[in-house]
Amino acid sequence: QHGVVMAASIVDHENSQVRVVSSTRSGMGKSLFVKRRASCLCEQRPQSRCVTIPIHGPAVSPDTVLELLNPHSTSSHCTIFHFDIAPGILWEVDRILFCLLVLQGLSDDKGRIWRCHHSQLYAIEVTLPEEQDMPQGGTRALPE
Repeated sequence: QHGVVMAASIVDHENSQVRVVSSTRSGMGKSLFVKRRASCLCEQRPQSRCVTIPIHGPAVSPDTVLELLNPHSTSSHCTIFHFDIAPGILWEVDRILFCLLVLQGLSDDKGRIWRCHHSQLYAIEVTLPEEQDMPQGGTRALPE
C-alpha cells in the first residue's frame, strides 16, 4: 500500500479523529484508556506513536500549545496526540480546542500554523468540575 497514509483513528471505536475522555474525578482511568489506545495502535502500526501534550499552568495560549506540537509537525506516521488538560484551566483552553478540533488548525502570534491531518487522533483527557464548581453561564456535559 505504497502512498496510502493510515489513520490513527483505526483504534477508536467510532473511527473518530477526536476522542474526549472525561470524568468528574481523578484516578478513573482516563490516562489508562489513552495508553491502551496507543498500545493498540502500535500493535497495528509499529511506527506509530503517542505524544502527550500536558496543558497546565496559569496561562495557556496558542503559542504554548504550538511550541509543544511543532516538534512533531513533520511526521507522516499515525500519531495520537494526548492532550492532558489540568482541571483548573479547562475554561481557558476552549478557544484553542475549538480551533484545533473543529477548525482543524491552530495559529500563534508568530504566524506559525498547525494543521490537523487525517493520520492523527486527538485524545483530550480532562477532569470535569462538579456542577456547583462551574462558572456562571458555562456549558455542562449532557447526561448519557
